[in-house]
Amino acid sequence: VYVLFFDHDPPVAKQYAPIQMTLNWQDPGLIQQVQALQPTWLIANGCSLLPKAFVSAFPQKILNMHPGIN
Repeated sequence: VYVLFFDHDPPVAKQYAPIQMTLNWQDPGLIQQVQALQPTWLIANGCSLLPKAFVSAFPQKILNMHPGIN
């Protein structure tokens, strides 16, 4: 669908780099660290499911870019 609407990549005004990377979404230390950052958005990339404890700890919007169900 993307190719149908654009013949080239649209320009990107900002480049975002990860602030925090983890292998364990259930780590209480991770939740505290992310809460201290007070982000506007949380972007989870490469995980299949986010645990309820993690999701419920944040009032922010969460974008989970999971790879799908294997």
